[in-house]
Amino acid sequence: MDTEAGPGKRRISLSDVESHLRAARSSVEDLLRAVRSLPDVDEEGHSECHFAEELFAAKEEREVEVRGLLSRLQQDQSDVQWLMKACKNDMVVVAAQEDKLHGDRAREHFSEAQVKLAAKYRCYRQLLKKIKTAIRLLGEALHEASAKKFPGKIPQKWPGLEDSAPPLGKDQHPLDVEPTGADKELDDLFELDRRQQFDEHADE
Repeated sequence: MDTEAGPGKRRISLSDVESHLRAARSSVEDLLRAVRSLPDVDEEGHSECHFAEELFAAKEEREVEVRGLLSRLQQDQSDVQWLMKACKNDMVVVAAQEDKLHGDRAREHFSEAQVKLAAKYRCYRQLLKKIKTAIRLLGEALHEASAKKFPGKIPQKWPGLEDSAPPLGKDQHPLDVEPTGADKELDDLFELDRRQQFDEHADE
């Protein structure tokens, strides 16, 4: 299962979704690392670090990359929710048709279809959970990064950078942030996914 039919004639690539999730992990790490390595700067932009402005500029660049990834994951979330709804509708249709059947072979065929649809729905649900977690962690990282601005101006290495970044919604930057646990949460999700795949193969 790699691509699925989406709204209209658009195809939804589940491989792309997984790629975005992997990118989210490294993006969160890179942005938080950049934020936490920023030197102290006074209100006039003076610092003991002679390349402080370049470090702030690099941080701003990573922010823009994370915002772009966040936008892609939000679209992925909408796509997977659409797939879940379509799959659930198919399950209802199959169940309704099965009730009209009398032959054992026909009923067995429809039962197999129900099992396959249920497995697909479960896959989508697990994927949606990972997407929501990644979106939250990206939002938390952006919230922490937004508190670190070069005093009085945008770093000159990338002028106008801030204007290209779309604003975050309220639910994407909670005040109670525990960024040190971000990497571990994504690690746990990926490990859970690997274990579930191993268990499914073991049961075959």
